[in-house]
Amino acid sequence: MHRGFRFVTGTIALWWLAISIAGSAAAQETTPLPVITPQNAAQIARIGVVDTGATGASYAWSPDGRLLAITAPGEVRLYDPSAPDAEPLRLPVSDAPDGYAPQFAFVPGTDRLITYLWGEAESVQVWDVASGTLVGQLDVGDRRTFNVTIGGGRIALYVPYAATTSIVQVWDIAHVAETEAREASRVFDLLIAVQTALLSPDGRWLATVTAGETARILQVWAVDTGELVAEEVSDFGYSALRFTPQGDALLFIDEFAGNTTLVSVPAFEDRLIIDTPYLGEPAIPLSPDGLTLVAPEGGEVIGLALIDLRSGGPLVSFGDANVNYPDRFAFGLGGQLFAYGTAFTTALGGYVRVWDVYKGEMAIEIPVAPPEPESPFAAADVRPVAFTPDGRVLLVEVHRFGNDPYRLHLYDVATGDLLADLALDLDENLPLAAVTLSPDGSAIALSYGGAFCCTAEFGTRQVEWWAVR
Repeated sequence: MHRGFRFVTGTIALWWLAISIAGSAAAQETTPLPVITPQNAAQIARIGVVDTGATGASYAWSPDGRLLAITAPGEVRLYDPSAPDAEPLRLPVSDAPDGYAPQFAFVPGTDRLITYLWGEAESVQVWDVASGTLVGQLDVGDRRTFNVTIGGGRIALYVPYAATTSIVQVWDIAHVAETEAREASRVFDLLIAVQTALLSPDGRWLATVTAGETARILQVWAVDTGELVAEEVSDFGYSALRFTPQGDALLFIDEFAGNTTLVSVPAFEDRLIIDTPYLGEPAIPLSPDGLTLVAPEGGEVIGLALIDLRSGGPLVSFGDANVNYPDRFAFGLGGQLFAYGTAFTTALGGYVRVWDVYKGEMAIEIPVAPPEPESPFAAADVRPVAFTPDGRVLLVEVHRFGNDPYRLHLYDVATGDLLADLALDLDENLPLAAVTLSPDGSAIALSYGGAFCCTAEFGTRQVEWWAVR
């Protein structure tokens, strides 16, 4: 009887302990941040701040928006934006120089992240994002400086403009599960120096540009088989490459002809030549659906033009666009909405205009910086940052030159109403470097720091994130 009583009480005690542990674990689980909407945007506040303390630091959102990765001296830290006070997962990178941050990248379509030391790496580390454990390494041989391109769960490494190597190595990240350094699953020897390489978003194709003595050679390879499927030669060169999001076409810029060419992949059977007078550093900005190309428009007044990639013809031109190219516009709803900031004048003020690409009409005009003809500091920089995933809220960065601080405005796209006006407390030694919205639309990250590689402390020095409280 006595032993039976002890058994019952012991069972009850274990049951209660199990419930307590489960309850404690449940209490530690974080609730995902709500998506920013017109109804809750006024409740946005700063909830997390991180000083990187590293030279060459950077940050990035995970593809699902649930993690914010920030580099620090010798490591990458993974923060849960919904739990700013929780300790981050730390991914240590060995042999990092004192005070320097490693490079990293998420691998879309997988739960993996890679880290490496540019200029110092003997291998590339592959990490499991959920647990923060090292799952494998990629053997890069005796190369120390290389560029990385990622697509379809694959990663390719190459050394640009190297006189001693013409190799592009490709790995399937899903197959890297050993802790020892793993050799590449496929190696492409291009025989002459590699200028650039690019994997398609689905990882099926590898585009390369090699630099010969008198010409540049553009080639496309089938990654699965290693077969060369297309090739062409230019006397002038290719200054930029980009696959369409579907991976079925490739765009490239001819450096001197002043045009962008769209070719079908893999065989270059279909070709579309688009007159695009790119200015400054070339880029190929596309809509997320791959149907619209953004290009500057020449003439007495330089503006922006939207080009239909199905026909090569212009959809619309914006002569009043602020072309501090190419980051003064944003696409929303997969490419249906296009927002751009106007060039500010004291007489007209500054506006953000939202164009409905599918309907071919102006959706709304939002006055961001009203006219101030009497103000000596009337000039302003107006930059659309991003739409929330449902296209209902638009983030706009506003900077009035003079003593007025940087501000971040959130607007209701349907009505043009100002939903939130966030004043950014900037240190004069830490200029605003970037503003990004998480892919799930729940948080906003801002980074501060020097942007020039020649300064003693270049890279991101501080990262903060804002969300609905």
